[in-house]
Amino acid sequence: GRALHGREWWLKVFGPLALAAALFAPRALPPVEPAPPPRTQPLLLPAMHGLPPAKTVNHFELDAERSSVRFLVAGPQGDHWVECPDASGSMRLGVTGTDGELELHLPLASLRAMPSDPTPIDLPHLLGVHRAEEVVLRVALAATTTVDLPGVATRTWVGSLAFGARVRHQRLQTWSCALPGRPLRLQGHGTVQARDYGLPRRGLFSFLDASHDVTIGLDLAFRRRRDQ
Repeated sequence: GRALHGREWWLKVFGPLALAAALFAPRALPPVEPAPPPRTQPLLLPAMHGLPPAKTVNHFELDAERSSVRFLVAGPQGDHWVECPDASGSMRLGVTGTDGELELHLPLASLRAMPSDPTPIDLPHLLGVHRAEEVVLRVALAATTTVDLPGVATRTWVGSLAFGARVRHQRLQTWSCALPGRPLRLQGHGTVQARDYGLPRRGLFSFLDASHDVTIGLDLAFRRRRDQ
């Protein structure tokens, strides 16, 4: 009986200590090193390409329905947006893509205020006798720079912007995007000062003073000329 009693006393005193030691012993062991990641082999994907290199000179005409030409008039009286839906034009790109010409005709008679403009411009009043005029952009390709994106390049154009008898030097930089099955697109903008074109007080942008700038924003879609 005394031996059994001694065993019970032993279990009551040292049993909890033994259990605690068994539970916390794994934490004292050094951490297990993670298994090395499985080896993988690189997967080579086919390279993406834009339009194939041209073999002849390419002639394009502007697709007005897929294009957007807008004027941003900025000055002390706020910003105003005007769009030109009846723009027309053409572009030529040489075989190497390093030479070419771009020509745009923007008839002022088709100008209209953007619906989103909170204070639209009174175009008939501002155009006055100039409502039959047109803005003509004629520029030549001066430089082409490719980027990592397939079919995308920056093109720098240098030439002239004409309004009536006034002709001024104009530089334009555009992004060019050419992908198979899609129209060739040019996107860019250029800014001029209204005073450079000698506009009369009741002519186009007649409310402008010398501090006003007019920015032409272009998002142009081109299709190959039908006779090519």
